[in-house]
Amino acid sequence: MTKILDVCIVDSSETWRKVIKETLCRELDKYGVTSCVSEYSSPEQLRQVDRQRLSYDLFMADISDAETRKSDLDYYGSLCQDNSDMRLIFLASDPIAALDVFDYDTDYFIYKTELAERLSTAVRYLFYNRQDAFEPSIMIWTRSSLNVVKLKDIMYCEHAQRQTKIVTCAKTVACPEKLDDVHRRLDAGDFVRTHCSFLVNLQYVKELHRAYVVLSNGTTVPLSRANLAHVREAFIRYKHKTDQSKNPDLQ
Repeated sequence: MTKILDVCIVDSSETWRKVIKETLCRELDKYGVTSCVSEYSSPEQLRQVDRQRLSYDLFMADISDAETRKSDLDYYGSLCQDNSDMRLIFLASDPIAALDVFDYDTDYFIYKTELAERLSTAVRYLFYNRQDAFEPSIMIWTRSSLNVVKLKDIMYCEHAQRQTKIVTCAKTVACPEKLDDVHRRLDAGDFVRTHCSFLVNLQYVKELHRAYVVLSNGTTVPLSRANLAHVREAFIRYKHKTDQSKNPDLQ
């Protein structure tokens, strides 16, 4: 399954943004990871975007400007508070800037002159110590943006009015893809078709009834008679698999 890292790079220099992006992609490729990179020239440009859209796996920001550094760090820190899973790397042309990042939940600081060497170390650190950032994901194109969605966050999918809604724990993303096409891009072992218009992640199934499925958040999803036996069998297999992973002695 494809591993996609959703990345945001903030730097006033277009040249530096390009260098950072190319260096990062080269390092991620060593681990078989694809990246989806958003670029911004300043925190002010970021502030014009809906905060719910500023949810990334990896956030890389330049803090070279000493005059705005404190306010920039406060803003970036607040974004991380909104998304505790987001990994944070600060970069600066002045190594002294590293002294200002200790009050923030920073994963790594990079002196830009040493970008290639330090970014390699940072990616290695993230890959081996923060593997939640490298979990399988899919890219979803909407009419206005590209979204990277982790498979483990998808609760269910619903097709209606010529679009498929992908419902996660935190948001809903609608795309023009057919439900069959979305299903093919998901892990078939954990996702099952309950109805011609619905697809559920077995991870979130709490109760299985004859005509519907209850998810862990209380949402009910239709279950057709034609799919009942298949869904029941898939749910039993999934529960057996998860029980074995928790207790290897059951194998």
